[in-house]
Amino acid sequence: MELPVFDQHESDAMNFLATFHYLAAPDEHKHFGRAALACHITQPALSNALRALEAEFGAVIVKRGRNFKGFTAEGRRVLASAQRMLHEREMLQPELDSGLGKPQGLISIGAAPTALPIARAVFRCAQNPLTRYRAKRSIHELERT
Repeated sequence: MELPVFDQHESDAMNFLATFHYLAAPDEHKHFGRAALACHITQPALSNALRALEAEFGAVIVKRGRNFKGFTAEGRRVLASAQRMLHEREMLQPELDSGLGKPQGLISIGAAPTALPIARAVFRCAQNPLTRYRAKRSIHELERT
């Protein structure tokens, strides 16, 4: 399967979820180093991602000092939005995964009358909620549907 090609703007938008994950990590771990470790990146990479996010929004999001000091008022708003988006993505992925490799829609197959019981048994074994199966006795019946 060939992967789609994205321009820079689309690529930036796709990285937004990763950046939101980086934003949520300091809130969870209350420490830049532990947050970076949890994200499997270096602390400077985490800081750079947060600065890029601040540049994107044109607002200071993270209170900085020698240690993590929390979020600004604007940062709390961005964090709340980021957490909602991350939650939505988390809820969507299993739903999408459940349909991978499974046919969707209506599948019709023509079978000789003597093979119809076998075709129906195969359909019952392969049943999934995204697919409807229909067996027809002749090619003419199949063409009419």
